[in-house]
Amino acid sequence: MAIIGFNFDSIIAERTKKPEGNINIKQKIGITEVILEKLPLNKEEDVLKFSFEFLVDYEPSFAKIHINGHVLSMEESKVHKEILDQWKKSKKISQDMLEDVFNVIVSKCTIKALSISQDINIPPLIPLPKVQQPKQPQEYIG
Repeated sequence: MAIIGFNFDSIIAERTKKPEGNINIKQKIGITEVILEKLPLNKEEDVLKFSFEFLVDYEPSFAKIHINGHVLSMEESKVHKEILDQWKKSKKISQDMLEDVFNVIVSKCTIKALSISQDINIPPLIPLPKVQQPKQPQEYIG
């Protein structure tokens, strides 16, 4: 599978109140549509366009980040047909294809959501590395 493009279509982030107490952060990723599209640079080539949504919900409900976008993938035309037929029948795609598409979505959207969380002063959706002083060895005199 050749991922050849990635774009954000919309980004919505809001904090409705100040975070308090224990916070639970839930992420959800989903493919919303799979269509065949002409390659923007070369109108003769077809690409698969995987539209997606990436949601981050903060509970108790005080903030959310909602990202919509799409991933473009280039395959052989018979593979395009198989994927589109499977999507039209069951709204599912093969595990191998899904893994590649989700990895791109997760890497791009997590970075964007992390930046947005700083902008609107909410906790980051993933733990950030922290600098800690090394522990002093305890001396034992026996």
